[in-house]
Amino acid sequence: MNKIHINFEAEKNDYPKDLSINFSKKLREVEKEIFQLGFYKVFLLDQTCCSICDNCVKSRLECKNPKFSRPSAESMAIDVYATVRHGFNP
Repeated sequence: MNKIHINFEAEKNDYPKDLSINFSKKLREVEKEIFQLGFYKVFLLDQTCCSICDNCVKSRLECKNPKFSRPSAESMAIDVYATVRHGFNP
């Protein structure tokens, strides 16, 4: 199994938005490739809140890019800290 692991430090009030946008875009491309391989249930959970638009409308119903936006793991009630603490072995 291939894994993607990115490790960088960022201050909460100085988060590298450009890095996040580019990283999310590349992950969506990987998601598409995996889907095209026949794994049709693939679904990316973004590492941050969606940051595709500069001026987010803050509403899933009014989203200007619903095809590309992805929820964060936390928004799906996944306890990311507990998952990492106990180890993640898919």
